[in-house]
This record gives sequence, C-alpha cells and structure tokens, in this order.
Amino acid sequence: MKYIWLTCALATLLGCSDERYDEQQVAQQKKEISLQNELELVGAWESENLKIEFHGSHYNRVFPNQLVQQSQLKTGMYVSEGYSQKFHWSLDDSGIITINIIDGSCTIVPLEYCATTARKSIALTGELLGAAQWEIKSDNDLDGVVDEVVKTSLIRTVFGDLAALGDKLFFKQSGNFDNPLITTLSENQIIVTLPISAQSSHRYGKFIGDLSTEGHVLSLQVMDQDTITQAQWFKIPGESDRLLDVKTTISDVKLRKGVNAGYIIDYLVQRELSLPTDLTEAQVDLSEFITGQRHTMLFTEAVSLRDDIDINFGQTYYSKLPAGFAHSADGAGSEVIFNSDNTGVIAFTDPSGMTLNNEQPFTWNHKNDEEMEVKLDSGAVWSMGFTGSVLGGSSVIFYNEKNETYGHDFLTSSYVEPSSLVPGRFKLENTDGLSLVDVDFKDNGEIDIKAGPISFSGFWVITNEGDVVSFECDKKDGAVVTELDSCLDHMSRIGTSENELKFGHIRKFTFLHSDNSELVSTYNATAWGEPFTTGEEPVHFNWVYRWKRLGDNHH
Repeated sequence: MKYIWLTCALATLLGCSDERYDEQQVAQQKKEISLQNELELVGAWESENLKIEFHGSHYNRVFPNQLVQQSQLKTGMYVSEGYSQKFHWSLDDSGIITINIIDGSCTIVPLEYCATTARKSIALTGELLGAAQWEIKSDNDLDGVVDEVVKTSLIRTVFGDLAALGDKLFFKQSGNFDNPLITTLSENQIIVTLPISAQSSHRYGKFIGDLSTEGHVLSLQVMDQDTITQAQWFKIPGESDRLLDVKTTISDVKLRKGVNAGYIIDYLVQRELSLPTDLTEAQVDLSEFITGQRHTMLFTEAVSLRDDIDINFGQTYYSKLPAGFAHSADGAGSEVIFNSDNTGVIAFTDPSGMTLNNEQPFTWNHKNDEEMEVKLDSGAVWSMGFTGSVLGGSSVIFYNEKNETYGHDFLTSSYVEPSSLVPGRFKLENTDGLSLVDVDFKDNGEIDIKAGPISFSGFWVITNEGDVVSFECDKKDGAVVTELDSCLDHMSRIGTSENELKFGHIRKFTFLHSDNSELVSTYNATAWGEPFTTGEEPVHFNWVYRWKRLGDNHH
C-alpha cells in the first residue's frame, strides 16, 4: 500500500516544538495525518488560479476492442490560467506525486502513445488533506532542473445543485460517439445506471445516493444489479482452450465532481473464476486474468433534454440509430426521415452497392414535450430527445428500456462541394469519442488514416455524385488494387469461390455543413477481412463525423 505522509512544514515544526518533541512524537504525528491510499486524491482540486483533476485508471469503452485503445494509466488534467494540459501520474512510497504532462498536440488515446514534454513533482504538507499546502515543482523541459516552484492551497471541488439541472440527466463522456449514463433525481436522491462489463457483453445496474450529503463525493449503493456472469476463453497449457465462467461484480461506487462542468465515477471491479471439478487454478493460464481493479469513468457534463422537438417532415436527417440491420455495426442506419402521418424510414447507403436490404420503416409518436418514441420494424424501440445545438443540427440521445444509450449528432441535409476541401489534411474525431484521427488526402490520390498504432491507407476519388470515396483493396497474392471500379468488383465476390481479397475497405463521405475549418459529414463504409470480419458478408458502418481541416497537402 502506498502512503502520502502529510507533515507539518519545517518552519511550523520548529516554531511549535520543544526538546521533548522526540522522534516517537514525530512518528505519531505522521501516523495521524497519513493518507491511506492514492484514491483519496481522485477528483478535482482548485484554487483561484489553478485546478487539478486526478483520475484513476480507466477504459474508454464498456468492453475490450482492439480498434478502441484501452489504458490502465492513472490520468488527469492540469488547468492553469484557463489553459488545460493532460497528464498521467503516479505516487511513490515517500508520498511524492509525479505528474507527466503530455504533448498538447497529441490527440490520441491511450496516453502511453503521447510524448511527455514536462514533469511536475508535488509534495503535500499539513495536518489535513483538505487544508494541505501543495508545493509544485515544475521541470518544463525535462532537463532535471526545477524551473518553477508554486506553493498554494487547493480545496476539493464540491457539487453544485444537481437537482436544478432536471429530473432526468445524461452524463456525457464526449460530444459525439457517446454512450451517456442515464441519471434520475427525485426527493433528494440520485439514481445512476452503470454498465457492468464482462468480456464481450454487459448489463446495467442501478445505484442510488443521497443528495443531501454535502461535500465532494457521493457514495452510491446498489439497487437492483451489481454482477454479471459470462463464459470466457482461457488457455489450458497442453490442452485445448476452455470456456470458463467468470463472475464480475462492481462495488464501492463513488460519484465525484470534476473540473468545470465535469463529473467522475469510479468503482471497484472484482472478477471470480468458476472452475469445473476436472480443473485446478494451476492448470489454467491466468497471466492475463485481472481479479480486481478500479474503473474510472469521466464525463464532460451532465445535460437534460430540451423541451422543443423540432422535426421537419419529409426531410432526410443524418445520425446513427441502432435499427437491427444485419452485418451493420450496432445494427445502425444513418439516414432518417419522419413523415407527418407518424411513419418514417431508416436506411443506410452501402458504398460497395452489395447490400440491398438496407431500409426499414418505423412509426413514431410524442412521449412528452422532451421525447419522441421510435418503433422500428425490426422490433427495436427507442426514445429520443435533443440536448443542444451543433454544427449542422442538434445533439441527440437515443435510449431504450434496457438502459442502452447512444449520443450522436443529428444533422440536417445540405451539401459542401468537396473539391475545395480535398486534397488536404484533417483531424477527424475517433469513434472512441476521446481522441482524434489524422487523415491525409494526398494530391497524388492516396490517403493515410492514422490513430496511434492503428493505421489505414489506400486511395481516394471524388465521384460523379460529388461524394468523396476512399478505398483499400489488398489481394491474397499481395497485389494492391489502385482503381475504385476494380476494388468494387473484388468486393462483389466476397463470399464466393472467386474471392481474391485479403482485405477490402470502402468509405464514402458527403460533406454537409462547414464553418471555417470545421466540417461535418455523413459516413458509410463497407469492410471485409481482418480485423473486421472474414465471414460471407462484409460489415457496414453508418454514422456522421466531425472534421477540422488543417490545411492543404501537396505530395
């Protein structure tokens, strides 16, 4: 266990001690003011000119995915004079906090992929953590020399009046590509719905806290669900892999105030392996099995639904609505039309032209002033409402009775001529909602897409319809397809004996709205091959994107 020893400052110690203040008394003083573990730092601290937010280790998504980078680094945010810097931090046995400031131009996750550009060392002194003196030493160029020393007092950031925000809140993790948490408030109580995660699925549990509790942290107690059991694959050395049951339990749930409008939820995750009678732990490879860890979820804000639902009948909107489409990520379509007779259509465009069953009807009705209910032909039922305005439309939240939630942009139909945009260099939001992707449309017709260690390449064209299409088709013999028509032809043979592809990926963007360098677009993609699928059908991706154009590119 790690400790921070909060001792009196040397001058204070000398001023209040006498010859009888021996080593035993000093040791007793340290014991009385020790911080039991680093979790007591988690949350937001502030003074007039400085804010520091400490997080525990956290994952970006509910369950592992090799395309969504995970991290167990303890992270945080350092805000001085309005300027924010991300960091990861550690605590040593002597009680010194080390903050590693990352390169501000690094927009990927996890932070392991970002270079450290500065380092801060923090020592706390005083009798109480909440009234401690913070001595912050800064090495701004990593040369081992302290460039600046700041001494200040930071206090915990406390909750405001959560109930004033509304009876139902959504804790948002990002602006787009979000899975906000549903939170309800009534009679001085807050109920938070949390995902309980297993290897490849999750269910939701409700946890309740007392809003009348003053301070910076709310303890949430389980109401109806805190466990999930699922079979997972384990390696058995010398034998075939086995499916074994793993019970996952979450407990010790804490809600804390974050910097500015943010919130933090952290909890303990415990996993228990159930072994059949013919196996012992010694026979199972448990090298990657983590029995206990804390999981931190970060939220940028808590929002409520607007009471003005403004839909133009017959107009096509673009978003991401899970509709039960086969071979589509989240079963989602992206083109939505509402009709005045309480009917509508959800659809998606397959840029390869292979999928024909990509449209289905739905019915809709007003639930109340803030929400509509959409009943899809697939049987899915979603409530939807808007939380704010974004470039080209509104921010929408879809949720259902299973407490599944999706937050996304909901954009109106328009068009931006792409020839003035590409070639060019862009930052594109990643689907983890937390990082950005570098996209380079080169003027030689090639494209590079990179997010940390994950990258795609290929070629791009502007079609006769005015869309930007990029494609990547690699054949089993190692040949690279350089023409869109040839790539489309090869994609059409997936699932047949004539399939020559090792990997195929076609992506279509239609730019809808712009504001200087900021843009939004539709996105429809078809992919086949590792890491997506090697089945008889490709997988489809349908949503909208936010972009920032960085400048021209000439190669």
